[in-house]
Amino acid sequence: MKVSKKKTIWILAVVLAAAAIGGFIFLKNKNQPQPNLYRVSFGNLIQELSFTGKVKPAEEVELAFEKSGRIENVFVDVGEKVTAGDVLAKIDSSGIEAELEKAEANLYSEEIKLEELRRGVREEELKIYQAKVDSAKVSVEESEKSLFDKISDAYTKSDDSIRNRIDKFFTDPRSQTPVLNLSPVESQLKTDLEFGRLTIENMLKAWVVSLSGMTGSSNSEEYSLKAKNNLNLVKNFLDKAALAVNSMTANASFSQTTIDGYKTEVSAARVNINTAITNLSAADEKLKTSQSSLFLAERELELSQAGSSAEAIKSQEAKAAQAKAGVSSIEADLNKYFLSSPINGVVSKKNISLGEIAQLSQSAFSVISSSGFEIEANIAEIDIAKINLGQSAKVTLDAYGSLVEFPVKVAKVDPAETMVEGVPTYRTKLVFEKPDERIKSGMTANIEIVLELRNNVLVIPQKAISTKNGGKFVQVFYSGKIIEKEIKTGAKSTDGKTEVLSGLMPGEEIVLP
Repeated sequence: MKVSKKKTIWILAVVLAAAAIGGFIFLKNKNQPQPNLYRVSFGNLIQELSFTGKVKPAEEVELAFEKSGRIENVFVDVGEKVTAGDVLAKIDSSGIEAELEKAEANLYSEEIKLEELRRGVREEELKIYQAKVDSAKVSVEESEKSLFDKISDAYTKSDDSIRNRIDKFFTDPRSQTPVLNLSPVESQLKTDLEFGRLTIENMLKAWVVSLSGMTGSSNSEEYSLKAKNNLNLVKNFLDKAALAVNSMTANASFSQTTIDGYKTEVSAARVNINTAITNLSAADEKLKTSQSSLFLAERELELSQAGSSAEAIKSQEAKAAQAKAGVSSIEADLNKYFLSSPINGVVSKKNISLGEIAQLSQSAFSVISSSGFEIEANIAEIDIAKINLGQSAKVTLDAYGSLVEFPVKVAKVDPAETMVEGVPTYRTKLVFEKPDERIKSGMTANIEIVLELRNNVLVIPQKAISTKNGGKFVQVFYSGKIIEKEIKTGAKSTDGKTEVLSGLMPGEEIVLP
């Protein structure tokens, strides 16, 4: 088939046009600049805090006693080298040393008791406990006999005071109608004395009858109580009789001599009754004490015969532990009487002399650290919360370049701020971990502290991250196209990298601005 010339020309034009368009697109894409890409991968992320400081001589340590007292010994002088723990001086500690000896003796006693409980009671010890019981029983019997004697004596003194001394003031004193012969005496007092004499007569008759049956320890308390009540009754009666005779004045019936004689009789009677009351109380208390001692002795014997219980052993263990703690406490207090150097160094000042009185917290010595130098730096308020005592750091000194590092540790952070050019900072002291002769005073120190180290985590440059509506996004280059992805991030490093927790995979390429 024959193609016309006109049609051939048309087809050729179309092909040429297509080729021209394709070439234009190719050249356009070729000339367009490629995006700056970063391949996502695993790496290490380090957070560091960097600041500068100055090397300076170590400060002197001011040392003072924690107790006041007379200086008993001074062991060093200015210029002498000391090591940490060396005793520099001592104040008189004889008093607390005596306390320590007493506490140690108590501890020894408690530990022996504990050992005995764990071992059990020996036969010879049982005999000792039995002997204590026997002795306590004898003491109770003697105390009971003494109490009964004092009760009998109380009756005798009451009978003598009333019937031999006071009855001469009455007509028919032992009858049912005794009459008081004293005058002048106030009528109510006269009535009280006459009724009181009748009451006491009845009491004395009943008391003497009861004494005939006073035997055995079962009723000793009852007899003692009755005797005390009877003595108080007589004492009150005698007090009223004293009021009566003391109110009398000489008259035709009673001379002053007679009145004085009555006063003497009443006074003697009152003395006898007070003595009886005192003796009875003492005998009663002695019996109670001996009975208590017998109870304890019998209890000890029972416990020793039964052997030591687990509870008793635990209780004694607690006592021994308490005694040991007491020794430790006194030993700790005793250490305060010794002044020791906390560091290796040289004594630079001595402010005390032998025999003088050391005052509490008064500087006694100054010691310069033999470590030689430390670093002082002022750290900004925004960073101070990241600093901790004991924190390790590395230091480079300008004099030796960045390749020579010296290990240091944070030793002190001032609690109060220091203003530097109007900015609040906190003075921080760092100490070298090892002495080094290359370190000189006044050198500039560049300090770096590693705050956090994360190994083998997915990291990307922080500048690749954009923030939208509270989320974080990156642009991912995929098959020639740029796709935006949301990610979750973690820690940030001081060199501009960020940890990616989710949203990206290793090997993906992201666009950097």
